[in-house]
Amino acid sequence: MTEINAYVIDANRLSREGLIAILSRGDLTVAKEASTLDELRTQGSEDAEPNLILIDCGHDPEVARRNLDQLRGWYPTSKIVVLSASEDPTFLVACFSAPIDGLVSKNVSSSALLKSLHLVMAGERVFPSQLVTMLLAGGASAAVSSPKLQAGSPSLSERETQILQCLVAGDSNKAIANRLHVTEATVKVHLKSILRKIQVRNRTQAAIWALNRGMNAGEINIDPKNLSTDHGQTLR
Repeated sequence: MTEINAYVIDANRLSREGLIAILSRGDLTVAKEASTLDELRTQGSEDAEPNLILIDCGHDPEVARRNLDQLRGWYPTSKIVVLSASEDPTFLVACFSAPIDGLVSKNVSSSALLKSLHLVMAGERVFPSQLVTMLLAGGASAAVSSPKLQAGSPSLSERETQILQCLVAGDSNKAIANRLHVTEATVKVHLKSILRKIQVRNRTQAAIWALNRGMNAGEINIDPKNLSTDHGQTLR
């Protein structure tokens, strides 16, 4: 297995040392460690980007989001994973909505952590299942979203609004297609448009965006005119 080059950022020295010891058992080499972002940058910024960055952002949602945005600006191609012991919905949503690749609880076992990190390196986005369940159930409806999501509401079509409601309900593309009487390819076309308009990266963030604007998974009204107008669309 290819060795993974990692940076570790955590204000607690003991936590950093423990994490470094764990990572060494999973083909991950820690090239740099720091207590803060500023300390990390004092170690030099000329090196090649790391494969993976692990960071504990503390507990303040605004500070966490600001730090994660800054980190992504410095390392645009690195995988970024937040390690946190926080269970505060506002903090978790701030991290979830940030440009990161995963969030792992500090309460997991070392083997679970390593598995999660390897999933991230394989291209998956990893978040605690209970967090996703809470968000899709509406538990984050009162939480503060990212500044980007708080911008003016984009113009969404009736069909796009219906698909957002389906996302809030946790429907798959196939389930959405069945509910709206369209093809799965059509659903993908609309999803791509929705993500672009509301400026999020994936369907779960789109569901959070909808929840934060009071949208629910209630009864979806289907205009019969739409049954024939977009059923035949295909993904180009």
